[in-house]
Amino acid sequence: MKEQVFISYSWVDAPVVKSITEQLRSDGYVPWVDREHLDLNGDLCKQIKEGICSSDYFVLIYSSESVLQKSTWVEFEIETAKNYLAEERILRLDIDKKKVIFTGVASNKAFAHSLHNAFALTFDKTSSQKNQSSLVSTSYKSHKEFQMSQNVITETNLTNVALANRGKVRDLYDLGDELLIISTDRISAFDVVLPNGIPYKGQILTGLSEFWFDYTKSIVDNHIISTDVSQYPDVLQADAEVLEGRSMFVRKANRIDIECVVRGYIAGSAWSEYKEAGTVCGEKMPAGLTESERLPELIFTPSTKAEQGEHDENISIAEMVEVIGQDLSDKIIQTSFALFEAASEHAEKSGIILCDTKFEFGQIDGQLILIDEVFTPDSSRFWPKDEYKPGGSPPSFDKQYVRDYLSDVGWNKEPPAPELPADVINQTSEKYLEAYRLIVGRELL
Repeated sequence: MKEQVFISYSWVDAPVVKSITEQLRSDGYVPWVDREHLDLNGDLCKQIKEGICSSDYFVLIYSSESVLQKSTWVEFEIETAKNYLAEERILRLDIDKKKVIFTGVASNKAFAHSLHNAFALTFDKTSSQKNQSSLVSTSYKSHKEFQMSQNVITETNLTNVALANRGKVRDLYDLGDELLIISTDRISAFDVVLPNGIPYKGQILTGLSEFWFDYTKSIVDNHIISTDVSQYPDVLQADAEVLEGRSMFVRKANRIDIECVVRGYIAGSAWSEYKEAGTVCGEKMPAGLTESERLPELIFTPSTKAEQGEHDENISIAEMVEVIGQDLSDKIIQTSFALFEAASEHAEKSGIILCDTKFEFGQIDGQLILIDEVFTPDSSRFWPKDEYKPGGSPPSFDKQYVRDYLSDVGWNKEPPAPELPADVINQTSEKYLEAYRLIVGRELL
């Protein structure tokens, strides 16, 4: 049975509410609307109670600037709702000229995401309409503030430890023989950090990496010590709230400055090169391949490890051997293929095709170990198995969606990158969350 959503609103434009309800309906909910219950006695009061008690969620939408003198109405509806629903099923949307405030639904993130997306799409649509109300206009300008209400973290500066390095996504802190890696919500595309953060992205990257490091530890050792903040050194405990869910305490390794890319399908830049020259990273490929087709066998295509603001450059395996030697190159290639095959098998059972991925390796006392992140939507291309079809670009659970948007708007792939619209931010977050759910087998939130 579909979940019922009772929406009460006042001093908010009706077209805005209508658009939100339509979006919720398309997401599988059954919304129904009542409004302006300013008579707290009689039939309207009864109607509120009946609406709330027969629904799965209660959503109250109002403008605090306009309804200030009617605050008794706001509190009345919230208190009434608490008599019938658990607090986590009550959501208050306060829309004013500065921000959109979401509270409630703490343990019902799927519904919160749906409503968040409904607001974002609504304001994107109305922002392009002429003669729009000032309420919609100012609310639309507030997406950055709204995004921050979702705990988007794009930069960290810890209390007691100095920053050692700020990468494209991760902030690194040096603790002697160990490192603290914090996955922020930054997102990069074409080796450029974008101005917007993606809600929950850092937690997703950390959670997936933790899962895969454990899953593949029989193939190759890794650098992870713990993701349990309570087990971190005392010097980090002052920032426990920031670190929770998005950090890894790891062994320090000597990084091998090679991006180790394994491809099982032909897509992205590999497909672009193949169309022009029949090669992938300079290596001749079989004739007649189509976009997104499964390759006859896995291929290994290394590249340089670029610093932030610079571009990775593809190199041949022969060039890789010149840099790190034959024995280490052979070991890395063999290990990379084994990792890909193990992860691909698990992913397919979970409804995901692993198209390609990249690894980073390091050494501790001469032993090869897996470092950084592994099999995340940042480092991998994930496709839904039930929608896969060669001959085109399949839907994905990774940041290809962001790359496609940036290509469509004609960005030249050089800094500064353009702002991402709210719908791209929200849908990217949803894709990452879905990848986590399918791979790990549980919700992140």
